[in-house]
Amino acid sequence: MMRGDKICFAQAKKISKRRGAIFVPIKLIISHEENIRRVAYAERAKHYKSTSIEKSKLKRKLIEISHENLLELDVTSLAAAEAAKQILQHVYNSIRNKR
Repeated sequence: MMRGDKICFAQAKKISKRRGAIFVPIKLIISHEENIRRVAYAERAKHYKSTSIEKSKLKRKLIEISHENLLELDVTSLAAAEAAKQILQHVYNSIRNKR
């Protein structure tokens, strides 16, 4: 999967550049235990997210990326609203710093 992730990342970066937009990659990190706990939520299926606890038990290495606007955010202990707030603030700061 990591090869596909790298291709997707490169494509997003290329599209952003072609459009003259600021590219702000966000990498969400979560503890293995918390991820297993969250995957079990029935609400996930409504958003076409995996609900397979077995698949979530597989430890997968995350894509390694670097970018000047990268935000790596550990969401293990964050509520969705707080994570969104921090992401939006980071995007805003990235845009402001480019002007």
